[in-house]
Amino acid sequence: MRITVTEQHIREGTCQDAEDCMLARALEAATGRKWWVEQRAALLAYDLLSAIDLPPAATQAVRDFDAGLDVQPFEFELPVEALLESDGIPGPGRDEDLCAAPLDQWDAMAAECGAVLSL
Repeated sequence: MRITVTEQHIREGTCQDAEDCMLARALEAATGRKWWVEQRAALLAYDLLSAIDLPPAATQAVRDFDAGLDVQPFEFELPVEALLESDGIPGPGRDEDLCAAPLDQWDAMAAECGAVLSL
C-alpha cells in the first residue's frame, strides 16, 4: 500500500508520540485504522503482534521528525494489506473495544492470540 505523508501530517503530528506522529497520522489516513509508530516499525494500535518494519527512508524521517528537524512530505510502500485482512485483527471501530474489555477477560483474549498478559 502506498502511504503518503503530507504537509498537514507533518505540521499536526506530535514529535516522539507513537500514536500521534506524522507517520501514525498518515497510516491512519491511508487505512482507516489507528497505528503506533516507533523509529523502525509500525504496529496496529492495541495489537502488539502486528509489527511491520518501516523502510529505511521512513525510519530516517521518523528520526528527523522526533529530533525536531525539518521533514518534507514523502511517500513510501508498506505491505499492510495482509495485516488489515487478517482474522486475528479486529476490524475498524473495534480497537477501542479491546481496551474497554474487563481485566478478567484479558487472559482469555491473550490466549486466543498466543500471548501472555501480566499486570
